Amino acid sequence: MNLSNKIKKFMLNARLESIAWALFLIMIGFFWLYPEGTFPKDAWLLGTGVILLGLNIVRSSLDIHISSFTVILGIIALIAGLDDFIGFEIPIVPILIIIFGISILIGPSIIKHNCKKNSFFSCKSSYEKWFD
Repeated sequence: MNLSNKIKKFMLNARLESIAWALFLIMIGFFWLYPEGTFPKDAWLLGTGVILLGLNIVRSSLDIHISSFTVILGIIALIAGLDDFIGFEIPIVPILIIIFGISILIGPSIIKHNCKKNSFFSCKSSYEKWFD
């Protein structure tokens, strides 16, 4: 892929992120317009999860690198939003703490895998993925 196509994908991704932010803000504003109790209290989490996961589905369909961070956030938000609808309280904070602890344990091995052996400066930062 030439540099021109990579820049186009980078710009398209920026546009998709802007659309996702716009949808999020419109959703929050919509919920604030209505009196409390009109919607389930966790409906905004459900909407946020759908927006984040939808963003990554569109990215994937356009052959744009997906963000594992927003996929994880989207799944967590979706689960947290669904607990209000299914009537089961999901302990989100303890789950997040466990996930954070696991990421601390796994993180160094992922970084080591992505870097050349014995060369700290050969690691690629996230923005460099676009220009491989």
